Amino acid sequence: MTLDEIHRYKTTHGENRLAAVYGPSTITSLSSGSSCSNYASNRSIRSSDSRDKIPPQDIIDTLNLLDQVEQEVSHEVARVQDKIKEAREMVETYRRERRARMKENATLVAEEERQTKRADDELWLAV
Repeated sequence: MTLDEIHRYKTTHGENRLAAVYGPSTITSLSSGSSCSNYASNRSIRSSDSRDKIPPQDIIDTLNLLDQVEQEVSHEVARVQDKIKEAREMVETYRRERRARMKENATLVAEEERQTKRADDELWLAV
């Protein structure tokens, strides 16, 4: 799922309901060190209010959405791993070619140096 697809994604009724019930205030109260008994008493108060109940179909829709997101993330991870493998192969190919060019260049330099006449060579002593 690309970023554009995320922005075009339409939320379902179940997602909107979960967002309303488990909003930032609920999450912070749960994670701020509240005890389980305090949460249980809050839960018992809420259970009497019928509008805080989440319909089972909304929960199923949300779980299906999470499964779909997990599959898409797994697909993207596999795609990125393939791209990394391909990039490593390209780098290794480049390094092999560079080593071959350097070896060939070193051979040419050695041959050129062997054929070059210097001032202290025996050729000049004979003249």
